[in-house]
Amino acid sequence: MSSRLSHPILKLSLDGITPSTSPPTLFDGTATGVLNQAGSFFSVPIWVDTVDAYRLVFTCPATGAPVGSVKLQACIDEATSSIMTPTVELVNWTDLSFSINGGAFSVGQAVNSATNVVLDENRCNYGWVRMVYTATSGLVSPTVKMRMKGLAA
Repeated sequence: MSSRLSHPILKLSLDGITPSTSPPTLFDGTATGVLNQAGSFFSVPIWVDTVDAYRLVFTCPATGAPVGSVKLQACIDEATSSIMTPTVELVNWTDLSFSINGGAFSVGQAVNSATNVVLDENRCNYGWVRMVYTATSGLVSPTVKMRMKGLAA
């Protein structure tokens, strides 16, 4: 058996399911000014059913004095229209406990000023995962990258 890696592109979602269309926004560092908002936003759910482990890195600059928290949520619901495309049928989301920066397990991580958070998941046994950012104050323009690993025969 050999391992395979993939690097999905995370997209902004304001409702937790569908990609933002006005404007379409990727968490690739080019969203300066677009994500500068108070309140929650999400990544579009990523299908991880065939993934063994993944790492998500959330980075934001001190610009805008962001204060909030970032967490991951998992869902085991099925999207019947397409196995790899999230739909409104994904409704039962659960907060995940994950390793933060290689250390202790926690449900979320505080974001204060310039932040670099590494979220590791090594026991992936659900179909979908999404990132949730909840703002307390300030503005944030994060770069979020994900790397997934699975086994291929």
